[in-house]
Amino acid sequence: MNRFVAGPDFYNYDMYGGLRSGGGVQFFSRSFVGLVAATFTSSFVYIGARYGLLLTVSSKLQLSESQTEAMDRLVEVPAALAFFVGLYADAVPVWGSRRKSYMVLGMGFSLLCLTLIGLGCLFAGDIEDAIGSSFSYFMMLLMGGVSFGSMINFCSVHTAVVALSQRESLERRGVFQADYLVVRAAGQISARLLIFLIQNVIATFEISFLLLVLMPLSVTTIVVVLGGLNEVPVYRKESLRCKCESYWKLTKQKAVWRVLVVVASFAFFLNFGFPLVTDTLRTWTDTTDNASALLTNGLNDVVMIVTVLMWRWRFRNVLWKRFFAMAPTMTIIPQVILAVLVIPALYRGSVIYIALTGVAGVSSGVMALVLLVPVTEIIEEGTEGGVVGLALSFNTIFKVFVSTLLTSIQRASSFPSRDDQDTTHYRWSIAILEVVTCCVNSMAYITLTILPLQKLDAQLVRMYGGFTDNAGALTAAAFLTSLAYCVAYNIYIFSEAIN
Repeated sequence: MNRFVAGPDFYNYDMYGGLRSGGGVQFFSRSFVGLVAATFTSSFVYIGARYGLLLTVSSKLQLSESQTEAMDRLVEVPAALAFFVGLYADAVPVWGSRRKSYMVLGMGFSLLCLTLIGLGCLFAGDIEDAIGSSFSYFMMLLMGGVSFGSMINFCSVHTAVVALSQRESLERRGVFQADYLVVRAAGQISARLLIFLIQNVIATFEISFLLLVLMPLSVTTIVVVLGGLNEVPVYRKESLRCKCESYWKLTKQKAVWRVLVVVASFAFFLNFGFPLVTDTLRTWTDTTDNASALLTNGLNDVVMIVTVLMWRWRFRNVLWKRFFAMAPTMTIIPQVILAVLVIPALYRGSVIYIALTGVAGVSSGVMALVLLVPVTEIIEEGTEGGVVGLALSFNTIFKVFVSTLLTSIQRASSFPSRDDQDTTHYRWSIAILEVVTCCVNSMAYITLTILPLQKLDAQLVRMYGGFTDNAGALTAAAFLTSLAYCVAYNIYIFSEAIN
């Protein structure tokens, strides 16, 4: 046989074909109607609860601004527990399923918490008279419960997408992920539009209308997932102790900890931004109203969709370092242009703030891909939930950590008073803070150096990259320290405001 003739004997299926058997997959197909519905609902409920329900409940309870901010961060913290959910799902299938059943459980738990929030708001006066200030803690726990349920659903969907994407061929791998991200962004846009309509057009019974949408949507999605998502039955349970030991070894693998470092650094460095600067720029450009917020966030989501689609069509096989470098680039450039125009009052029209903040959606799109693309190439069958959960946990906890850290710095340090707005001294202070922000944002470039070049390189690092003995301990220490700080500080702020 001629050894130079291409054929099945020379085709390395594991390297150039799919990483998992089963053949190609299409996100928008009858087999995955339930997955599409769960994707849309997970993002819709999360945005609706965090940016709509949380604010209306806070207003109902007459919480202060500092309480609301602390509550917002605490509500996001349960999403940092994605690793433990993924690990448990890998070890203990429920009803013969590792993903589908947990999607249903997550949405069911969110639905239960939404019901209790509705009852709590309906009888707020009587309950508050009975239990006093503990009522605020009770409502905060329920909001955290909604977030936790959404996280279980989101983690299960995200894991299913990564596993199914491994069935795509080398060249096509990433199309399934891009379609998933588009649906997720569509859910975010729909939720933001609903919140705006309820808060500014209807403007009455806000909590009731929000619950009237979120609860039936969750029920409908549960039905669709049960009937419209095919998953291979799995009944064999594994020891949690053995799973924990295997994941401890897994965190020492170079392919895994390097991806986690990139995810954590992007979450920290690219979300670094002083709240004082953001509030000041919005005030100067007259974009503090809800309509401007809707336009800004909506444009950001649309640009994110365009970015993901461009990656799907043109860039899914380019070098990772080159493409992912767009995240810090498109975080810094819009900020610099905005600062140059707004701080010295060269131009302070609302359109410039909305446009430049919206363009930063390129960075959001790239960061969303960072959580999917490298992870898909390094996970092995049986470890999907844990590895995906690790990436989601590190992304969430470091976003909450940087927000908490900046708030604590702003409270403890001598920042310029807002009473002196638009003086020369105040402008220089904002300019200096912008320079610091851009410098920190640019540090995200450094961690790109440890990222594999592309898909095949990531697979080679996974198979032959070896292990780093201290990586597991450092990973656990970084996560637990950040989690403890975020929870302790925000509970302290919440309690201080109540007392």
